Amino acid sequence: MIEGLRPIYNKTLLPLGRFLGNAGISPNVITTVGILSFCVGGVLIAFGFWKTAVMLLILGSMMDGLDGVVARAFDMQSIFGEIFDSVGDRITEISWIAGLLYWFLHCGRPENLAVELCFAAITGSIMVSYVRARAEGAGLKCSGGMMQRPERLIVLGVGTFFGPFTILCGLAILSITAWYTTFERLVRIFMETKVK
Repeated sequence: MIEGLRPIYNKTLLPLGRFLGNAGISPNVITTVGILSFCVGGVLIAFGFWKTAVMLLILGSMMDGLDGVVARAFDMQSIFGEIFDSVGDRITEISWIAGLLYWFLHCGRPENLAVELCFAAITGSIMVSYVRARAEGAGLKCSGGMMQRPERLIVLGVGTFFGPFTILCGLAILSITAWYTTFERLVRIFMETKVK
């Protein structure tokens, strides 16, 4: 859904991307900064600094867009860069939800529901991306769906900012819609590949 706004988002980031590219900063360095932002954010969540962590989510999300902008603007696209960016996307979501999981387990009032929702959310998020990766590896287009990465980051960011109850609701929404998107993509692939 929000993926359709990517051209506008990329155009907004282009001036900053050109500045970074002209300064000799490579897309892989920008990707690394984005990954580290999310990882540090996950640690902050684990120890209860949730609003500060959201600032790092915003920074990391901006870096996630900037690396591609710089790569395209300066013709620095590479196979490694694409793989590194994709792996980094998975690391960022895992680290964020791992921070939430740690907090719920060690904040003095562990809740079974919170642990279960963290598990369902991260596995659902990974499966959405895995189905796309396998489809593209087979030469098929597989994008779209209800809960893509931008939507997942918005749900995690808003939920984290407003605290434990809101993030539980966010994790529930993310879990349901991510698994729905996984099966939605599988059905789409089946319809495209079935023998007629």
